[in-house]
Amino acid sequence: MQEDSKDKIHVYYGEYYRSLFNYGIKLINNEDVVRDGIQDCFYNLWMNPEKLERIEKPRNYLIGTLRNLLLKQIASAKNSSGLDEIHAFEVSTQEAIIDSEIEAINSQKLQRAIDTLTPKQKEVLYLRFYEGLSYEEIEQITSTNYQSARNLLSKTIKNLRKAVLVFLMFF
Repeated sequence: MQEDSKDKIHVYYGEYYRSLFNYGIKLINNEDVVRDGIQDCFYNLWMNPEKLERIEKPRNYLIGTLRNLLLKQIASAKNSSGLDEIHAFEVSTQEAIIDSEIEAINSQKLQRAIDTLTPKQKEVLYLRFYEGLSYEEIEQITSTNYQSARNLLSKTIKNLRKAVLVFLMFF
């Protein structure tokens, strides 16, 4: 296995374990079985690293894989008393639509707030949170000193918070 495949698997494990565990517990009320299912997900990737190149959305892929593994566990152990029945995900269509609309409205409000920022503030925000760069890297890219980069980002976040609050109150 190539080193970058190992690194990806380790990153995915650290990044998505908690989310996978929480999802698994909603499906089946047995922590040990959920943990084993998560381990099986990552073991399958470890044994088939070529899958990593085809995965576009790792979180979605891992949740789907875990779900399939747990459902197989339930089906194969139906007569066993160690597994509880699958929990019903009872999310009504209406609730899903409302959640989707709220998310869209919040996204619009955030975009309006971002539009109030200066180009330099937008750049620093993008570099820090979308690209995940350190202050040192931002300093090099923007030709500002370290403290200026930190101050600008701090001011940007304060302005963004104020703008979001304004949009939340009035829109």
